[in-house]
Amino acid sequence: MAELSLSDCKAGFTVKSHYEYPKQLLYLTGTATHPTHGEIATMKCLVVHNRFLCKEVFLEIMDEESQEMQQFAVTLFDKYGNVRPWLVDGGYRSGSGCWGQELNVGRLVYLEDLSVNEKFLRRGVGSWFLQALLSSPHVGLGSHVLCWPTPNSSLDNEADWNQVQENLVAFFHKNGFRRIGRTSFMGYSPDPEHPSRKLAISDDPDALSKFTTEPEPSPEEVAQQFPLHSAIATKNQDVVNIILGLHTQDPQSIHKADFSGFTPTYVAAGVSDVHALRTLLDLGVVDDLRNAANEEGMTALDRLQETMRSDREFRETLVGVWDGYAEESLTCEYLLKKALGMPLVAATESEYIAKRKLGCTCGTCTDGWLSPKMRFRLAAQAGLQKDSMRMDLESFTPRRPLSEYELMCGGCDYLPPPLRQEIYKTFYNGWIATFEAVYNILKSPGELPTPQRVMSYSYSHLDPSSFAFYLGKGGKVEYVIDATIDMCREQSALGDATFEDLWESEEEVGRDYLDLPPCENDLEFGIVRRKLGLDPRSSWGPYRDYGMDEDEEMGMDEDEDEDDD
Repeated sequence: MAELSLSDCKAGFTVKSHYEYPKQLLYLTGTATHPTHGEIATMKCLVVHNRFLCKEVFLEIMDEESQEMQQFAVTLFDKYGNVRPWLVDGGYRSGSGCWGQELNVGRLVYLEDLSVNEKFLRRGVGSWFLQALLSSPHVGLGSHVLCWPTPNSSLDNEADWNQVQENLVAFFHKNGFRRIGRTSFMGYSPDPEHPSRKLAISDDPDALSKFTTEPEPSPEEVAQQFPLHSAIATKNQDVVNIILGLHTQDPQSIHKADFSGFTPTYVAAGVSDVHALRTLLDLGVVDDLRNAANEEGMTALDRLQETMRSDREFRETLVGVWDGYAEESLTCEYLLKKALGMPLVAATESEYIAKRKLGCTCGTCTDGWLSPKMRFRLAAQAGLQKDSMRMDLESFTPRRPLSEYELMCGGCDYLPPPLRQEIYKTFYNGWIATFEAVYNILKSPGELPTPQRVMSYSYSHLDPSSFAFYLGKGGKVEYVIDATIDMCREQSALGDATFEDLWESEEEVGRDYLDLPPCENDLEFGIVRRKLGLDPRSSWGPYRDYGMDEDEEMGMDEDEDEDDD
């Protein structure tokens, strides 16, 4: 055995910008060397250093990176890069509860691989190298180091695979990592006061796993032992008669759990089988609706909503467009919530489906997608723009245009560069009128500021000649809609949260915003953009100046950064 003293070893780390998303991602690689033995270990990480710039496509970016990163992202985060609520809400799936909303901010350092030369295994090299990373400048306070301790696919024997995984989990536990919820992913916080750093290894729960240690049953065995589950899962066209017939033979059959702990009601919810679910509810399965004793740790409603969420994210990420939840899923959701006595956004089934189609949970979204809080923030932004732009009017002199640099307006970046090089007062007045039209329409309950409605309103209620001049010189209503939405997003909780800091302070501005009902559509800027006519296939602002390199604009360079620890 080669002699090795860790005190003689050296860890070096190299940072390189991501080839496609340099503003959002970094590659972090590490090498451990010994003066005699040379390279003894390597490390590979992906760093998400700016989730804000991922906007609504965090999952899409991770999906493009690798299957492992896609699995990591969809398990722990939503499309904005925010942690899944059930992992931090104190429920069963949140596990020890040591992780919380702090995962929504800060750098994510995902450890993809840590390999130690076989000659130096079980010599403490892995822990030493990992601790070198954790104590390096690449993992500062506010960062989160995450990993997926799972063996590679070369292990065919299940017993060997399980043993290697157990060893990996023990390795990361020893180095201060704790499980995130009941997932297979683990995290480390550099903050010594973080709850995860105070959690004993023995108190860190296992990940959700198989409900039984019995071998995986074949489809034929499932059909034979659990004919009701099989009929529902395969959406048998005669499923209602099958349920009624089996219930007549054995009333307990509708409550029986299968190999995974799933009840027939759970299976029906998972496949959104409306006919099966109605029949089971009529027969009396309300107690089963609260049962989460299965290998997924979810109730029937949890499973249904997980399927709905997954389908939505798939369509948003890979298809590019989500047209709303399926009617069958919404019907099942209505039936389950009603049976559980939960609040509903509408009294009747048909009304519920119509209101929930595009994600509304408040019951008061205009057209099912524009929530009261979203309307409020859009109106506030459009109003701020029109008022601040009017302050610039005194800077104009007759027949002399101004450049964007002579104006205080924050929306100039949302005009294409050719339009903002020379801005005449009449053009500027037309631009102001467009913001004012958007503002006034948003202040009218039930109205939507579509391009057609804004044009009609501007011509009939505001300054038609200036508005016509604005359009004639290449201006578009869409530029104003784009600016309003994008600036709202930047100031929302998905950006710097300055809007929330102001409008959620009752002492400063009262309760105008706070008293509006919360809704899942409150931050759905993507839907708002699409519904207000901004084609996602087109390029929108903020536009860069001509001749400016993208990295120069952001104050970045692509040089590699190396350091030794």
